[in-house]
Amino acid sequence: MKNLLLKMCFVLVSGAVTLPLSGQLVPLSVDPAPAAPAAQEQAAPVVTDIAEEGKIKIRKVFAEVICAEISGSKKPQVTHEDIYDKTPFGDKTCWAQIILMLPEKRGLSRFDFVLKSGSETYPCLAVAIGDTPYSMKEDAWILPEQRDVNVPVRLLFAVSDAMIAGNNGNTLVKLSLVRALNEDKTRIGADMLRFRLMPPDKDLTTAVEAKKFADEKGGSYGMTYEKMTKHAQEAAATATAPAAGPATTLGPLVK
Repeated sequence: MKNLLLKMCFVLVSGAVTLPLSGQLVPLSVDPAPAAPAAQEQAAPVVTDIAEEGKIKIRKVFAEVICAEISGSKKPQVTHEDIYDKTPFGDKTCWAQIILMLPEKRGLSRFDFVLKSGSETYPCLAVAIGDTPYSMKEDAWILPEQRDVNVPVRLLFAVSDAMIAGNNGNTLVKLSLVRALNEDKTRIGADMLRFRLMPPDKDLTTAVEAKKFADEKGGSYGMTYEKMTKHAQEAAATATAPAAGPATTLGPLVK
């Protein structure tokens, strides 16, 4: 009994009383650890936004864009359309076309890229070599690596008409060109492209026209239709201007 009393006195004097965990108090100054943020399904690709005119390299020199346009009224020729594989925007579809020079040993399919604006995604409907009509037939989905690299390649996208609402053609339409395959999105990134809005009565530029403009005038990418037309007229005027005659060193005639 004496030993028990001594032990109790020692505990009370020293204050070394250990309470159960449920009875311990947490100081008010200590905040609970914040919860870990939920993991994102897929990080958004970094968009490269380069304001250039004429031509622009994309996809880390994957290809060179020489023309980018949108038409709200002139649908290009598309063969073998499938009722189960068509634009999701119905009669409110605009047609976005990219014309690019694809290097040697580079293939391309209609499923490689999409256009994006914010949370909206716009699919590629067809691809074509030169001015061969677009086709949605299965055997036309992929362009071969073995082809004439001097012939441009065209890509056709279906875009909502909301992208051109209130645009009178003086403003370029900005859309991100994004790799469609998930494993490449963040590794390669995305490219911001600027599309000119074509007048309602004008067809999209052909591959032949785009290549000629690129060869003779440096390309039409990043120009409004008005600026492209003015640029072409100035270049034509310079080409047809009479050459200046040889300078003369003769002094005034002596009578």
